[in-house]
Amino acid sequence: MVSANLACTLALRAQEKTLLVEGDLRRPSLSQLFGIERTPGLSECLQGERRLMNSIYRLEAAGTWILPAGSSLGNPLELLQSGRLPGLMNQLASWFEWVIIDSPPVLPLADASVWMRSVDGVLLVTRQGTTEKRQLQRGLEAIEPKKLIGALMNSSKNPAHSEYYYYRRPAVSDPNDSAAT
Repeated sequence: MVSANLACTLALRAQEKTLLVEGDLRRPSLSQLFGIERTPGLSECLQGERRLMNSIYRLEAAGTWILPAGSSLGNPLELLQSGRLPGLMNQLASWFEWVIIDSPPVLPLADASVWMRSVDGVLLVTRQGTTEKRQLQRGLEAIEPKKLIGALMNSSKNPAHSEYYYYRRPAVSDPNDSAAT
């Protein structure tokens, strides 16, 4: 849901040409959300059965485009590692200003790590009451620090406004400060 909302917001509010990629080939859910189930997509492109251009669909009401997961007949990890993904991602980057990938969970599968190699940034989504602290720590360790855009916590049950937002600014020393040398 987070990736769908982000893609729609970028497309409608920022007027940016945005593509939403249903990157979870094992348990796709976006196609159903947008009412385009059982539509050829990413899996068929990775198998070489379908052209990329013919697998992207316009979602008029959402103001965005979608590349659905399609029908995965084989091993999803094998498909993602087939060697076609980097070229496919380069092509998408040339067509769209934003490519938002709804990937599978960082843990326990390796699928997300394949996606992480193909992206500029990662937004980690957790769920209060579901994501264990240990899982979150392992997930953070699995993400290349320079690619981590941030983390988002869904389903917060605490009504305290002070806990809605948290931002940690990296410590930066002032070159004019003599104590910094």
